[in-house]
Formats: sequence, structure tokens, C-alpha cells
Amino acid sequence: MQAILSELARASRVLVVDELIVDAPKTKILVNKLKELSLEKVTIVVDKLDENLLLSSRNIKGVEVVEVSDINPVSLVGAEKVLFTLTAIKKAEELFS
Repeated sequence: MQAILSELARASRVLVVDELIVDAPKTKILVNKLKELSLEKVTIVVDKLDENLLLSSRNIKGVEVVEVSDINPVSLVGAEKVLFTLTAIKKAEELFS
């Protein structure tokens, strides 16, 4: 897993944000946030699943939301971009170090 994450970083396919909060379970809110980050097809990795984020993402083609403990090589390699929250990247470092 470390090798995959390193390769994604080298290829500039990993982004880290402080947090990703969706105030309501509205697809449009998440679409707008992703547009601000210039993302279309993305795997979003969070430390803990938020119901609003999960509900907002399920109708967006090419967007997947996973907890850091559930990430797998296939979803990472197949993702155009991978967006980590800051707490998720720290947890990933702990899990895969």
C-alpha cells in the first residue's frame, strides 16, 4: 500500500485538504466543492464516514467515498485522483507505516 500511495503522490494524483464537510446531503453541494478543487473522478478518503458526504456522493458518477481503514489497492490505482482529508492521511501513515 505504501508503494501505491508513493506512486500516486509522484504522479500528482493525491490531494490533501484540511477537511471536507458537506452541510446537508445534497449532491449539488459536493459537486460544487469538487469543482472548486478541479476534481471530477475522485476517490475521497476520510478518517470517519460522514452521512452527509456519503449521501451526497452516491449519485455522482466517478466519485467514491471510503474510510481510510477500507481503502484498497484497486480503488486507489483506478482513481483519477485521490483526495485525502488531513486526519485521514495521518491515519493512513499510522496504518501503513
